[in-house]
Amino acid sequence: MLLTLGLIIHLELILRNLNKPVIYSANFGATIDGSIDNIIQIKNLLDKYVLGKYKIHGDGAIYGLFIPYLEIYKDISTIFDLIDTLSFSGHKFLGAYNISGVALGKKSYLANVFSEDDVRIHIIQDAIDITFSGSRQGIFSLELYLLLEKALDISDINNKKTNLAILWDECLARAKNFYSQIAEIVGYNNPLLHFNSYQLSIIIPAPINAEKKLYLGKKYGLMPVGESQYGIYVFPRSTEDKINKFLSDYRKIIHET
Repeated sequence: MLLTLGLIIHLELILRNLNKPVIYSANFGATIDGSIDNIIQIKNLLDKYVLGKYKIHGDGAIYGLFIPYLEIYKDISTIFDLIDTLSFSGHKFLGAYNISGVALGKKSYLANVFSEDDVRIHIIQDAIDITFSGSRQGIFSLELYLLLEKALDISDINNKKTNLAILWDECLARAKNFYSQIAEIVGYNNPLLHFNSYQLSIIIPAPINAEKKLYLGKKYGLMPVGESQYGIYVFPRSTEDKINKFLSDYRKIIHET
């Protein structure tokens, strides 16, 4: 079994502390490069060394909604066979105007943490409420609820595809096309260009000239990756028109550099 460097480091830390329980936070799309952890591999290792003494959280800010579409997890029945909790953002792919997100956990865990008296609101017909303290801005929740409702609605009746699945396919195709056009500008073998054809993130070379690099980054709100790269996600708001305008600027700046 081939282990990543990060997982080897984590395993060494676990082996030095076998008498302690483990909470493992795994990535479903790291912010900078979109990397996705192999939860199956992680769970197998934890079962081997700390069986019954661990929990796995999935940080799915980027790809938490799209686990069924990710190549590595397309054959599993439910991600909760592998992890215990999962979070995802509403203001990234879904495009909520307000910063928002969802945290999911198994009902049995919540029952162990909260007593019935803690979560029952007697003045509102004994409604059950386990929101975090301070998260009662109703408009944020309403916006996210409506976005999720629309995303999970099936609009392709023949193929039984949700709007979310359709959006994923469209963005993936757009990301592949974007990568191809960037590669034509900087070269397919450029060591600073990285793209996984099953994801929406692309790492591209930044202009060598510091002034032009700053200009391009500020104009398009690009995410720096080290000193010589930018990270870009192709989300629904990354329209063909916006991509073409960026490519025009990028091509001109790279050729001038």
